[in-house]
Amino acid sequence: MCFLFMVSLMTWRATFCPLPVAAQTRAVAKNASQSQAEIPPANSKPRAWSLNDAQSLSGVKKYVPGPIGNDRSFLLPSIQFSSYADSDPYGISSGGTKVDYRGSATWSLALQKIDRKSQFKLAYAGGEIVSSRPLTGAYSSGTGKYEDFHSLTIDEEIKGARWTSSFLDEFSYLPESSFGFPGFNGLSGPGANFGAGYGPNGNPINPALIPNQSILTGSTRRLSNVAVAEIGYSITPRSSVSASEAYGLLHYVSSGFINTIYSFASVGYNHVLTRRDEAGLSYSYNDIRFGGLAGNIAGHSVQVTYGKQFTDALSLNLSAGPLVNVIRQPLGDSVTRIFFSTDDSLRYQLHRGRLHLDYIRYTSPGAGVLFGAETDQITGGLDHQVSRRFNGAVSAGYAWNKSLAGRGGVIPGSSFRSLEGGATLSRQLSRTMSLFVSYQIQRETADVSVCLDAQCGRTFLRHVASVGINWQGRAIAFR
Repeated sequence: MCFLFMVSLMTWRATFCPLPVAAQTRAVAKNASQSQAEIPPANSKPRAWSLNDAQSLSGVKKYVPGPIGNDRSFLLPSIQFSSYADSDPYGISSGGTKVDYRGSATWSLALQKIDRKSQFKLAYAGGEIVSSRPLTGAYSSGTGKYEDFHSLTIDEEIKGARWTSSFLDEFSYLPESSFGFPGFNGLSGPGANFGAGYGPNGNPINPALIPNQSILTGSTRRLSNVAVAEIGYSITPRSSVSASEAYGLLHYVSSGFINTIYSFASVGYNHVLTRRDEAGLSYSYNDIRFGGLAGNIAGHSVQVTYGKQFTDALSLNLSAGPLVNVIRQPLGDSVTRIFFSTDDSLRYQLHRGRLHLDYIRYTSPGAGVLFGAETDQITGGLDHQVSRRFNGAVSAGYAWNKSLAGRGGVIPGSSFRSLEGGATLSRQLSRTMSLFVSYQIQRETADVSVCLDAQCGRTFLRHVASVGINWQGRAIAFR
């Protein structure tokens, strides 16, 4: 993916130019926390590329019928400074509380280049967190008072006469689980959906391919990455086939957790039924491997998919089928488990906002805690421009991870229920500046008492309240 990134940069023949004054004036009325789709076009030329063109109903990206996103090339930087009170950055049991006061600086950069046959997108967000006291505990790795975090997404799509190809890589380096990670709270512009990917638009990639981190593990640094390649071919104007492959990993810098690598491959067939209906059939194979001599999990799945565009603003995607898991034990024995898997999503474009709701049931690597898990996960988000200068957003996620075939993990317990949610209100101060306040909650329950950072219990609760200021630069357009 880095090779694709360098080639794309070297082959551009583009000239930067500021947005026209009229376009900048229109942008003032839009809150800085809205997505890149809100960026006004720099000219009136007809668009040559639809961001929906390379999507496949049975592919690796979330399917959204109808036009989506922005059809122009731009570069957009932003910076955020925030301060927050954290009731429990480590995962302390409900038997006590310990407030930590923290400050952070976050910077992000969004880049999009579109021409007649391709589009390239890069989005980066990273920063530094300073705590009021050193981060100590069983899994903090002696990091002192400072934590850094990074998230990078590279996405390139190429379109031919009858074929499309897509290459995507998502990387993150975080000091704790991405499920409710507060480091990106209040981030404006295209960076708003970093981290757990539960922002107003949701994550664009199929969540089953993203390394699962929905079991809260306190202060534990980890590397996460997934690389995806997909190709599609139009057999007829109404029928197409697709093939995709993915490779991912979750690696903990701190000892005491399960490192995993996994691979995924699928083939699918898609057919347009009507102007607003589409159906698909796909087969996929995934292989999950754990560090050491813990064996592996091989999964086979057949999915029937249906996509419906009710209106230009409302779309629904349903996918379901059997999933067969062959669990190979360290000593060579194997166990077969069959269960129902599904991946469903709802998207609604409001007059002044966006709404999304997603549900997935699948086999996950176990979030570094279990040797494989049956995972049920539901996430949702709403972003609404309350007035000319005020914008509000709410999001929530719930995950239930159950140990696969009764196998334990590094933390005693075989079932974990995790909940995260939050709300943000921002006010536009000027053309480039906005002020925000946010609140976030994390809660986890386990079937047995577990210990994180020398604190033990079955229930862990965390509150984070923050206030900050965003600077979002004026979008630089490509001619």
